[in-house]
Amino acid sequence: MTQLTPQLTLYPDMTPTDLLKLCYQAEFGGGHLITDPDRARVYLHEELAHTAPDDTVPLFEELGGNHARINLAPAKATGIDEELIFKLFAASALPCGTPEGFRRRLEEALIFADEGKFHFSRRELEVCIADYDFSKLAPVGHSEAYRAAYHPAYRVIDARYIRLMPLLLKLLFKLLSVTACPTKPLVIAIDGRAASGKSTAAELLGRIFDSAVIHADDFFLPFELRTAERTAEVGGNIHYERFMDEVLPYLRGGAFTYGIFDCSRGAIGGERSLPASPLRIVEGSYCLHPKFGDYADIGIFLDITPAEQERRILTRNGEVMWQNFRERWIPMEERYFEATGIRDRVDFVL
Repeated sequence: MTQLTPQLTLYPDMTPTDLLKLCYQAEFGGGHLITDPDRARVYLHEELAHTAPDDTVPLFEELGGNHARINLAPAKATGIDEELIFKLFAASALPCGTPEGFRRRLEEALIFADEGKFHFSRRELEVCIADYDFSKLAPVGHSEAYRAAYHPAYRVIDARYIRLMPLLLKLLFKLLSVTACPTKPLVIAIDGRAASGKSTAAELLGRIFDSAVIHADDFFLPFELRTAERTAEVGGNIHYERFMDEVLPYLRGGAFTYGIFDCSRGAIGGERSLPASPLRIVEGSYCLHPKFGDYADIGIFLDITPAEQERRILTRNGEVMWQNFRERWIPMEERYFEATGIRDRVDFVL
């Protein structure tokens, strides 16, 4: 459990109950607190009102399993908007985790106990685990000793939002104010290197602002247009003509539909319908192609190191596809980035 050591550093006096809660949150997140959104919003407001600002506390604590805590005291100290905290929490409250995964985390914690890393024994932790009803998988509360020592006040969020916080913090007012004017949507475009997390970032933003996502992958170049001349063109392997016809004229309007490229057929294989929305998100390599002009209010470039890019593509796509990426798709992308200078002209690089 890679995030256990930092937690022990921050909270050395945690009890077996608090460790059980930590493992529970790492596996299942904090969705159990959002069964009543209105009440959850009121509870957050009340808790923030009684929380003193404190910028000496870490803003985020990663728990493992794509979950993290956002601590309310430093959030209040740094002026993070209450509405953003609630949206992060609500957007992260999705069903996740398994009983088996929970048990594995507890088994890892028992190993830490064997190594003497807690101020309590393995036996004490075993008793705590034995008392837990795994048939119900109910959420666990902090111990009174932990509450007295550390005054916990936080919300559990998807840890992947941490990377997006610079964007959310700097543009919060703009992103939220647009909800009052759904007839003129704000447009965000996320370009960047392969496997840098463009689709994930778009999905996460879409959850917060209840926005559908337009994928540049839906505009792969059909087989009949893949001539030597076209593929030699910088950014020529996206069907920019169709994007300009089916998407650009409608981004600032209401609901619309566009065609989806089917890789198995090499042609359009279906449609994607987008409802009216105060925010439109476009993501994918080449989505900031110069042919599209400056259509986005906010341009974002997601970067990644070559080593991490290779690791992610191997994990996601396997060795054969990695060779294809390395020899074909990545060089084409790099040529596009270099020729267009997109990384230097966007609003945010993450």
